Amino acid sequence: MTSILVPMVAWSLAGLRINASKPGGRAATYPVVLTVTDNGGVTDTDAQDVPVGSPSLHMGVLDGNASPSTGPAGKRDAAVAIEVHDNCHAPISGATVSDSWSAGTSGSGSCVTDSPGQCEITRNNINKNSTSVTFAVGNLTHTTHYFNSGANHDEPNGDSSDGTTITILRP
Repeated sequence: MTSILVPMVAWSLAGLRINASKPGGRAATYPVVLTVTDNGGVTDTDAQDVPVGSPSLHMGVLDGNASPSTGPAGKRDAAVAIEVHDNCHAPISGATVSDSWSAGTSGSGSCVTDSPGQCEITRNNINKNSTSVTFAVGNLTHTTHYFNSGANHDEPNGDSSDGTTITILRP
């Protein structure tokens, strides 16, 4: 791993000066580990993810539902409502969400979030024999924010989503 120095970043702790470097040289969230050792040799360690550079964004909500298809008889449709948040959990507009579908359907698509940070992706004419389909976030892009997939989450509402994937059961 290479390191580059971040200009003028320093902390002061009990008169000690601590220098920091940022590996990789790009904006992202980096794991920072601090280990402190006292005069008696006792140590303690704490870890924290620290965003460096441009702000991040992540998936904040994935809610799915299935319904009878508007197309051929016996088929069904599935839709996923998406909400994108920044690192402070504020909604982000203008983010492009790319997806992939599996387990009963295939393909990919995308949507762009509106001002409340929301968009929806629909998959039509799913095979009637499929008991479920799975939606997965492939990528999330924005002009001023970077995608921090490790921060993906979903509001607790009893569905199968973890903020990155959701399985939608046949209605």
